[in-house]
Amino acid sequence: MKTNAMPTFRSLAFLTILLSASFPTLAKDHLLGPTGIMAQAKGNEFLVQGIDPGSPAEEKLKKGDTIIGAAGKPFSKNARQEFAGAIDQAEASKGNLPLTLKGGQKISLQLQSLGSYSKTAPWNCQKTDAIITRIADQMLESKTFVNNQMPVGYIGLLATGEKKYLDAVKVELPKQPWAKAPDPAVLAALLEGDKDLGYIGWYWGYQMIALAEYHLATGDKSVLPAL
Repeated sequence: MKTNAMPTFRSLAFLTILLSASFPTLAKDHLLGPTGIMAQAKGNEFLVQGIDPGSPAEEKLKKGDTIIGAAGKPFSKNARQEFAGAIDQAEASKGNLPLTLKGGQKISLQLQSLGSYSKTAPWNCQKTDAIITRIADQMLESKTFVNNQMPVGYIGLLATGEKKYLDAVKVELPKQPWAKAPDPAVLAALLEGDKDLGYIGWYWGYQMIALAEYHLATGDKSVLPAL
């Protein structure tokens, strides 16, 4: 990962690449960082909805379990922030993440040791670089960024500035329906209220960002009609 990337792009890469897996779905279930746990937040608890195969949580948790604490402490005010803090603490040391389940059961997940965030994070930060690289590589392998109406994955990969990620975007982005010039009749029907707009404001916003950044990064003029 480039350490001399422009600050705005470093921030953009870090934020969008972390959001890319779950944000576009507008779902109630959320992936709890690198644990592999899909869960719903219920007050100050997390109700487990699923476990990613091969993740640190595999065979440690199951659907229906309720997480009530992390790092030896019960969640008190904001479970999301406290869980994130526990992950950061674990990654800064040997990767051990203790969790407490409803009923008193205690388990421990083994995360990858990544060190601590620098004071200037996400710039000049080895941990930030490691997280971006790890997730970007996973996105390329799984193709999770490819077919999505809210393309934060494309934006994140573009923001890395890395050739292998840009090459993947060059292959996939021009194939997307939103990378083509819109049908005037469909567009008119949407704007005149003949068709339900739904979440189209969200979709168009992110699509325009992805198309503009793609054009700036590659010089590909084929996407200009869509813009």
